Amino acid sequence: MISKTALVMLSCISSMMASPMLEPTSPRMVELSREKISGGHLVYFGHPKRTNDIHEVEKRGWFGSTPKCTVTATPSCDSKHHLARNAICDKLVTELWGDSGVVVPDSPRQICYLGEAIDKNAHCCVSWSKAVPNLTKGDLAVHANSILSTCTSNGISGRVANVLVGKSNTCAAVCLSNRGTRCK
Repeated sequence: MISKTALVMLSCISSMMASPMLEPTSPRMVELSREKISGGHLVYFGHPKRTNDIHEVEKRGWFGSTPKCTVTATPSCDSKHHLARNAICDKLVTELWGDSGVVVPDSPRQICYLGEAIDKNAHCCVSWSKAVPNLTKGDLAVHANSILSTCTSNGISGRVANVLVGKSNTCAAVCLSNRGTRCK
């Protein structure tokens, strides 16, 4: 006979398996919000609370240097690591373009599309290396689309570095892959 405790635990595990979950790969990032969209969810991850030391490190360059930034850059692709499914990334980029004027709050540093498919690798994330004031989904769509169009071998994993992002022209990197962290 199965104990009541075992039945409760089994019930909890079953319900967790039935709901789409996506966890950040960095303990410093937390899920800030989630919105239901056609065919899946958009999940926003970021720092739980902005701190001055994080902001100050972002304002300084590496050893005080200022990288040369351009409006566009050729994406660098990784055909072996953190590959997202092409169709899932296409849905993310389509969603970003569809709501291109929507302002992204200051705290998120990645937006992931989580498809309703229960199978492995059902998500694609766009992430950026620095906080960008007045960032819109359209600002991210430009660079994510560039990566999506270029890095299509065996899935999507790529990055554009030292590009001007947003109307504030913040110099940052933008990444597109199946994880939303470590975009530098």
